[in-house]
Amino acid sequence: MKKNSVLIVGYQAEGTRGRALLAGDTEIKFFGEYHQVKAEIFKINEFSGHADQSELLGWLKHFKDPPTLTLINHGEPHQSQAFKTKIKTDLN
Repeated sequence: MKKNSVLIVGYQAEGTRGRALLAGDTEIKFFGEYHQVKAEIFKINEFSGHADQSELLGWLKHFKDPPTLTLINHGEPHQSQAFKTKIKTDLN
């Protein structure tokens, strides 16, 4: 049994240390060096710090004058592209 634990409470994007921990990597790089993972890794999905796609679409629908430009700067590229398409299709 390991002495330490890491609790991951949300989505971890590709290329992040959190994703590496969830994938079971035995070493991760931080501060320019690789370090052994000497902790048990746990994940729970009950917490979220941001709205999901349907909540964001709902928010955009409530503008009297919709934005002329919407920037999508969070998420994996294929999901961001899908959200862009959804905004154009649903909100013109």
